Amino acid sequence: MTDRAVQFLGYGSALLTTASFFPQALKVLRTNETRGISLRMYLLFSLGVLGQFDYLSCNCGNP
Repeated sequence: MTDRAVQFLGYGSALLTTASFFPQALKVLRTNETRGISLRMYLLFSLGVLGQFDYLSCNCGNP
């Protein structure tokens, strides 16, 4: 993987992980209930974490 692709993977993963909380916040605002996790939040967060693991495995030699 090129350095630019690895950098893009890192930024994309960070964005997914951070943005994953937006669907949960919307769900809480709409329903006024904090029980349960939004499926979209869980999927986006899981994809972000998986991407971060991939990023770390590709970028292991670089600080």
